[in-house]
Amino acid sequence: MAYAHDLGRKAVVAVCPALKTVFVGNVPHSADPSRIYRQFVPDGAQMVFENSNDGDFIYDVAARAPEVAF
Repeated sequence: MAYAHDLGRKAVVAVCPALKTVFVGNVPHSADPSRIYRQFVPDGAQMVFENSNDGDFIYDVAARAPEVAF
């Protein structure tokens, strides 16, 4: 599944080369997803897509960063 999402990300960048994207793969189901999602905020992320079963981790981060679309 992550492979297909990454192909889609690359296709969007091919059409919109000014778009900055980040891909993080193979994140273990632990506290790591929260740490990774939190780091996107100060790095300037405006939108974060999550495509695994780590949705519970993203809710806390989203609540603390209402300016970012999750």
